[in-house]
Amino acid sequence: MQSSNQRTVVTIGNFDGVHLGHRRLVVAAVADAREAGAKAVAVTFEPHPVSFFKGVAPETFRLQSPDGRDETLTGLGLSRVDRLTFGEALTAMSPETFVDLLVARHPGIARVHVGEDFRFGSGRAGDTVMLGALGEGKGFTVAVHEAVTHLGVVVSSSRVRGALRSADMGLVAALLGRPYAIAGEIASGHGRGRTLGVPTLNLYPLGHLLPAHGVYVATIVTSAQSISAVANLGVRPTFADDPRISLEAHALTEFAAFEGPVAVQLHAYLRPEQRFEEALALRAQIGIDIASAAAWHAAHPRS
Repeated sequence: MQSSNQRTVVTIGNFDGVHLGHRRLVVAAVADAREAGAKAVAVTFEPHPVSFFKGVAPETFRLQSPDGRDETLTGLGLSRVDRLTFGEALTAMSPETFVDLLVARHPGIARVHVGEDFRFGSGRAGDTVMLGALGEGKGFTVAVHEAVTHLGVVVSSSRVRGALRSADMGLVAALLGRPYAIAGEIASGHGRGRTLGVPTLNLYPLGHLLPAHGVYVATIVTSAQSISAVANLGVRPTFADDPRISLEAHALTEFAAFEGPVAVQLHAYLRPEQRFEEALALRAQIGIDIASAAAWHAAHPRS
């Protein structure tokens, strides 16, 4: 809840993945807020409506964890993210009651930014026209944004999911407007990379959809540096002694020591994860992967 004398510009949505369509809403809300000397806030929902209605696990469809999504949103200039609990109470609300809730949580609301397909209230009875009419009585205006397209097709979270499942990382990056990344705290691994002469940093991603298992061209991003890398995402079938999915990234260049969380960007898919009969064969293939990743980085220098 905010102070009643604080003017606010709001944008509303699930914002799963924060793709180009979401970015349009957020950038417009931030620009409006700056011009008006107001705060820009995203209103979103937890759990995701898909989880509520279909009972499916987040790792089967979510593009980001809630915290990861919120960090991406605030990185675009929002003051904060307001999470509404998506449950029986919210789904039973009439459109009018939902708008009352919005105004109660943001009493200084001046403008709302939504996509053209925005629906709200029980049975999705409310649309953008109704939101505008209700807003007139509550003192706010509504900006409705057309869908963003890429190569003639609407950008959507479902389209990003499809590209991610097929490891089309170029399309994923184009739809997101940024490289796809897996973020987290570095965890202890089994030390096999170091034994093979290719030490890695290890992440164990949970709670969101991952691309196809395999080897990727990667960049390790810390708070102070970006490090060219090659990474394996999967379950290490050559050893098969740990069922957890891990992301193991090997740096291709020298780097300064660092601590804290990292993000590993995945730029291009090199090959599927595979099982080798013995460690020497795996090491030989890793050498090929390193060469392929180095060639990719050489052809795509960072600015």
